Amino acid sequence: MSERISVTEVRNALRCPRIFALGRLRRRAVAFPVGSSCLGATFHRVLEAFSGQVADPPTDFAALAKGAPLDAVRASLSTWLLERLMDEVDADPTYHTIPGEVDDLAEALRELARHLAARLREFDEAPASAMPKLFRAAEMTIEARMGEGGPLVHGRIDALYGDARGRLEVVEYKLTDEANDELDRAQVALYSDLLRSAERIAVGATVLRFTPALRETKMNEQAAEALLAGTVRPLLDRMATWALEPLTAPPTRRSDLCPGCPVSRDCAEAFPERLPIRDDPPMAATRPHAALESGIVAAEPPAVATPLDADEKGRKEAYALSERVLQELKKVGVSAICPRPPVVGPTLYVIEVVRPRGAVSHLDRAAEDVRHRVAA
Repeated sequence: MSERISVTEVRNALRCPRIFALGRLRRRAVAFPVGSSCLGATFHRVLEAFSGQVADPPTDFAALAKGAPLDAVRASLSTWLLERLMDEVDADPTYHTIPGEVDDLAEALRELARHLAARLREFDEAPASAMPKLFRAAEMTIEARMGEGGPLVHGRIDALYGDARGRLEVVEYKLTDEANDELDRAQVALYSDLLRSAERIAVGATVLRFTPALRETKMNEQAAEALLAGTVRPLLDRMATWALEPLTAPPTRRSDLCPGCPVSRDCAEAFPERLPIRDDPPMAATRPHAALESGIVAAEPPAVATPLDADEKGRKEAYALSERVLQELKKVGVSAICPRPPVVGPTLYVIEVVRPRGAVSHLDRAAEDVRHRVAA
């Protein structure tokens, strides 16, 4: 078998074989939106930037001594990760239109900082020297053949962690709830098997799910192998057939996918036979009904939710904090302004500070001192 299959296509086929088949007909994998996070890509970019710094960490993290308090390590990691998030927010003004989602992402990064700090305690050395041994890689591309004569499977691993004993672990980050837990476990087990095949080493498998609270799902070798043998490898064999004959792919057995499927129209054209879960309107759909006297009456449209009241208290706190930041900058001789109102979310304020004249480097040098003063 010479077929080359992506891990994204395997996830699609686990949802619905026809999503995979239609992707092959269209010559590109379908990006399935249901159950995905709108800021998942942002989270991964933040972690990729973080990964690039682990060998040369920020000054406050590098200064942490061996045996530093867990809270100190966690706080430093939180600052490090949130600064990378702010780089993303500063680069794209559209983030300011979704402060709630950005808040959730910030909280997920704080949860990750807490998780990494706990893992660093396993190493008998300073956090800065242990970090490259813990956080081995991010966004790692992988390709390997599944068994003798099997398909080439390729994808990108979210992260590769190591422990104090040198054991490796494939880690997948998910910013969605447990609705796709089976898919996620299959994906991380597959990545673990691919890395084992490519590098000839034993690799663990873990899903870190942020909702934004962290839930860790570890798979031991027996559980991962059972999932691979019972579900993933048989599916890959069938996918090779569907890739050659897409119209032989069967429909999904799930009733929740068709209403939000991005290729439902293509599906109806390629597979015209009636499929109730795809072709019948959902039970809650607004549709015409017969009037008592005669004729047809349209159903009442669903009520539109009233927007929530603005967070007046949060806005006042954010403005007070922005004034405090400007005052602290003034104390160290740096003039600055806040050109726009703060962005207020449930747990995070975004305050933009610029220097209208003079060297921006002065603002950069003062920022760390001001941040510590305000935090204190």
